[in-house]
Amino acid sequence: HSDSTEAQEWVPNTSSEDESQHGEDELPPRLIRLPGHLRDFVVGNEAQQDDDMQNLAFYSNCEDPDTYDEACKKQVWRDAMEAEIKAIEANNTWKLTTLPRGVKAIGVKWIFKTKYNENGQIEKHKARLVAKGY
Repeated sequence: HSDSTEAQEWVPNTSSEDESQHGEDELPPRLIRLPGHLRDFVVGNEAQQDDDMQNLAFYSNCEDPDTYDEACKKQVWRDAMEAEIKAIEANNTWKLTTLPRGVKAIGVKWIFKTKYNENGQIEKHKARLVAKGY
């Protein structure tokens, strides 16, 4: 069907195959049309944009701790670290051994991230113990 709101765009034809066939330096632009299945949606609305801005402001104010010392000040992060240690132990991720003489140990650090659900509410506080990249 032909609709007056149909998205169209003029773009230059840059195909080298077309240039060699026509032998012209410049070809006329061609009309590009969106396929039918892409013409029946609305791109955003003011209400959604307002919600997005509120969510952005909310997320910006909820800063995750950058250090272990910062995280230890709040119970939710201490609980998240404890859950991570329990998961490491349950999965036998690491085995405690004696470091051989002359070998340098690889350091670890904590990464903290607040996870949100689709409504922008806090779902959980996640702590991960990861090897440092040198």
